[in-house]
Amino acid sequence: MYCLEVIHSINERAARKGRAPRQQSRDCSFNVTSRGIILHSASHRDTTFLSGLAADKFVARVKGLQQSAVNSIIESICSKSR
Repeated sequence: MYCLEVIHSINERAARKGRAPRQQSRDCSFNVTSRGIILHSASHRDTTFLSGLAADKFVARVKGLQQSAVNSIIESICSKSR
């Protein structure tokens, strides 16, 4: 336990500089439902819903792509919807 003076002195210290931003460690994802597609952006921590022709185009576009390419496409779509 610390006395009140020590707690105050700790609070008054300058904060340490943060580390350099880490590279993205998560992948984007999507889930196909009967009504459309739910996209999850890893960097925005957000979701977007596509339906109809947009959902069909998305599926055709990502079919057979590696995860890194799918990530780029989803991040692009989610950035536009913000």
